[in-house]
Amino acid sequence: MLGKAMAVAGKLRKVGKSVCLYQEVAKKVGKAFNYADRVKARYIAFVAPDEWSRGMVRVKDLRTDNESAKERDVPLDALDTLEAIFAAPTNIPAK
Repeated sequence: MLGKAMAVAGKLRKVGKSVCLYQEVAKKVGKAFNYADRVKARYIAFVAPDEWSRGMVRVKDLRTDNESAKERDVPLDALDTLEAIFAAPTNIPAK
């Protein structure tokens, strides 16, 4: 999935997002969360086979206290609208 993760990072960088690509394959995602916390990331995106096959990336907002708005599956073509997606109650804006 590294190549796909790099493609997602590239899409986010194209729209002006600062992106760190955590490349260490870990059995526990806790390492990725610890890294994201250390670099004070706002979001963490998981590029995984199930979501990718549906054209999605799982994104978590690490800085919200609102549990219902913490995690979303985001369409690959809507990555440039993360702030709007996480501001919306439950729906993802159409592109």
